Amino acid sequence: MSSADMTLAAYVPTDLSSAKDIALTYANSGLLADLKSPEQVFAVMGAGAELGLRPWASLRSIYMVKGKVTLSAAMMVAIVRASPLCLKWRLVESTDKVATYETIRVGDDAPTAMSFTIEQAKRAKLDSGTWLTYTESMLRARCKANLCREVYPDLLAGVYATGEMEQDPRDEYTGTVEPSRPEPARSPAAEPDVQDAEYEPVEQPAQPSPFDELASALLGVEMSPDDFIAYCASTKASDPRAWGPDRLSAVAGQIAAPGSQASSDLREWRDMRADMLKRAVNVDKAPADAVQGIADFIMRETHEAGRDADAAWAWWEQAGRDMYFAQGGAS
Repeated sequence: MSSADMTLAAYVPTDLSSAKDIALTYANSGLLADLKSPEQVFAVMGAGAELGLRPWASLRSIYMVKGKVTLSAAMMVAIVRASPLCLKWRLVESTDKVATYETIRVGDDAPTAMSFTIEQAKRAKLDSGTWLTYTESMLRARCKANLCREVYPDLLAGVYATGEMEQDPRDEYTGTVEPSRPEPARSPAAEPDVQDAEYEPVEQPAQPSPFDELASALLGVEMSPDDFIAYCASTKASDPRAWGPDRLSAVAGQIAAPGSQASSDLREWRDMRADMLKRAVNVDKAPADAVQGIADFIMRETHEAGRDADAAWAWWEQAGRDMYFAQGGAS
């Protein structure tokens, strides 16, 4: 480990005790006046850890509003781009009328593009104040946040963009919600952080279906429904989309149970698949959209043998690659 890595490690908790120590140190520093106790610092650090953020990145990027995590649009994009699931992210257009971004997620056949226009801002009654002064920045921020949530819900499930909660129609109160952690003051002359632009009206959710119950349980093991469908395919189980309500609810309960074998198995599979996705990116002669197919092929063909990640990849190098391409690269 380099000296730089050792220095960084001192600021990253390795267990619950060290996390509490770091939270206490930051709370006593006097630099976090808006967080009133070590417990509040600890909560923000924990929320960030679930998103893959180090403690200080969490403290400077996360605001807890009524118990919900909010992030700046810039940090949402940073989380997405750091993930192996994101193959491409780019700005397509930015004017005072419209902002457009596009991204390619592993496994998608084509880019997903999304725009946010000044007309949409007007309908949401956002065309005043900062929006009038920094229109382009506000449109870009809103567009980025929407695209992140639409294409990468498994990375940002349950995360609001900063500013969103202040006007959330689901709020049981009327008027503006005061954040529990106020944003620092900015100079009027400075262009605002993109986090100022985050709000999207959300309709009241419908009553959850059994599949929604399963999807909720999967959040606890950091998996999306699509991931679970791939898991079932790799373990030769039937497609969960064809399951009845009773089976969906039963499986959801098994996954949600603390310390269950089901949740342990899913986490182990998730981590191994993430490893395969990273390795598959470098496969020669494989188009970008084949990465997920290769990873899922390896997971499916090596599951019954109980191979770990290194053994599974060794099988791919020795026999799996030829088998995969002989089948036309079918996933």
